[in-house]
Amino acid sequence: MTRRFAVGGRLTGAIVADFEGARRYTLLANQSNLWPGIIADYPAGKIFTSRVVSMTESAGAFRSITGKINGRVPFAEARQAGLTHDAQAEVEVIRVDPAARQVPLRLRKVLTGSPALAVLPPAPAPAPVTAGLPAVGARLLGIVTSAVPEQQGRGGFLLLRLKGYENGPRAILHCTQMSQELREDLNDSDVDLINEEIMVQVTQVDPSRRRIALLELPRRIRRPPPRPPDPAGHCRRTSRFPC
Repeated sequence: MTRRFAVGGRLTGAIVADFEGARRYTLLANQSNLWPGIIADYPAGKIFTSRVVSMTESAGAFRSITGKINGRVPFAEARQAGLTHDAQAEVEVIRVDPAARQVPLRLRKVLTGSPALAVLPPAPAPAPVTAGLPAVGARLLGIVTSAVPEQQGRGGFLLLRLKGYENGPRAILHCTQMSQELREDLNDSDVDLINEEIMVQVTQVDPSRRRIALLELPRRIRRPPPRPPDPAGHCRRTSRFPC
């Protein structure tokens, strides 16, 4: 960092919430977020052709994906195949990690630009992430099983049971990935969100932790539970629907 910024210098940025809901400082607040598009366009197992834009022994070979986002092939793998700067090669996406801003890649075949054109053994067909876990980018219907409101403006989330993956782990929909309407409902003590159905998109899948992160899609199906009559004859409000 000291090669780019002098100690005591002033920076222009903003505090934003990352994919985990934590707050951090960024110098890219006025730029569009490319990661949702990368998650949708480059799911695990996708094979594409790209160019080596840089290569270092400590990090490996970086290959252009979109904009300023590059994927990385490990150095040992790149050296074995004879990769050089500007070489064209066929690569496969291992996963997309927006939180770490990384796209690990597997080298499949060198096409042009290297002194020794190496052809690696074909990679096996990508296996499902883990039994009982959906793929990144999948759009599913989820049923709310637990709701935790925000505390001092942060930390709120919903846990959902995903249709088709009922035996899998509960998926988390963080408050920063909700519509404004749903976020207000989450923090409204008069609104019961349990058993509500919400359309979501899978943004992250961590097989080792069996963790699924979600993004709300613009469709909600409200099924509020029956409300017992108020003894005084007044309507008891349990959702944003009028009595």
